[in-house]
Amino acid sequence: MQDDNMSLSVFVIDDSDVDSFLIEKVLRKTNLFDTITLYNDSKTAMDFILDKGNKNDLPDLILLDVSMPIIDGFEFIDEIEEMMDDDFSPTIFILSNSIERRDRENFDKQRLATEFIVKPLEEEVFLEKVNKHLLS
Repeated sequence: MQDDNMSLSVFVIDDSDVDSFLIEKVLRKTNLFDTITLYNDSKTAMDFILDKGNKNDLPDLILLDVSMPIIDGFEFIDEIEEMMDDDFSPTIFILSNSIERRDRENFDKQRLATEFIVKPLEEEVFLEKVNKHLLS
């Protein structure tokens, strides 16, 4: 159960405007997140995180599309892993439009992302995963 004083933020990093819209709709419906920030490419999100002037602006949860231009989801995870510390250790869920074996194998090899979710995001499944990783 979410503490009334708990303020959760999420970054949605997805190059598909349609997917981002649908994901944001599910996130808003849950009423769990005070701040929802959308990025249509991982480079822009990475630049923001690297700058991290105000640690309060960093997300608790990152929903990260696997297949993106410039920096794909797994490259993003490699970069984030090098930056993690006591002040920044977000929960990361990988999002994918497919169940390609290669994506699943890459997910299994990395240590940082905790969930692999096939889009479209289903509210009930998503809430179970958020409860498991952020609210327990």
